[in-house]
Amino acid sequence: PQVGAVTNGEPIEAPAIIVGKISNNWLGHVGGIIAVFGVIAAAVTSGDTAFRSARLIVADFFNINQKNILYRLLTALGLFAAGFLVLWYSLADKAGFATIWYYFAWSNQTLACVTLWGISIFLASRKKFYWISLIPAIFMTNVVVTFILFDTKGLNLNYTLSCAVGSLVAVINTVIFFVWKNKFMNDRIKRKLNNYSAELQKFLVKSNDK
Repeated sequence: PQVGAVTNGEPIEAPAIIVGKISNNWLGHVGGIIAVFGVIAAAVTSGDTAFRSARLIVADFFNINQKNILYRLLTALGLFAAGFLVLWYSLADKAGFATIWYYFAWSNQTLACVTLWGISIFLASRKKFYWISLIPAIFMTNVVVTFILFDTKGLNLNYTLSCAVGSLVAVINTVIFFVWKNKFMNDRIKRKLNNYSAELQKFLVKSNDK
């Protein structure tokens, strides 16, 4: 529901107002001030961490040297400009913040999904129990794809079609994972065999010399 809408006869208030009321009613004036300050501080530090992480990701992707302070500032300015546009949209449109938060929540789950696939690849490459992350990765792939296809703020497709496509994407990703795993293991076996062969040849040469 949007801020200002009515549910069960009661208007939906802004999150900041709700935080203020809960803090003052439950914690009193002093506790309320501390709680609100904590909410503000958490947002500021989270934003700072997000911009720093984004700067490092952009710098790594485009191979931008971050030891030079000028390059740091130029990289950060581009991110600040993007952040300013997002802030402007959230203020210019009444439903702007809710829309941004909506897609942010979806992208956050998508990031978790990608991370699970990355962890699965890492565990498989180390011969560890990769199923512990692979099963959630398959499930989350199905969920995030189905959601963005079916939801009204996404592609707004038919529910059955969305579920079918989500399942298909999950299956394709799983097949790609196991194809990679088998190729990786075969390459590792070949490398080990080549190393053993080289060591055997060295041993035979030394034996012949003796």
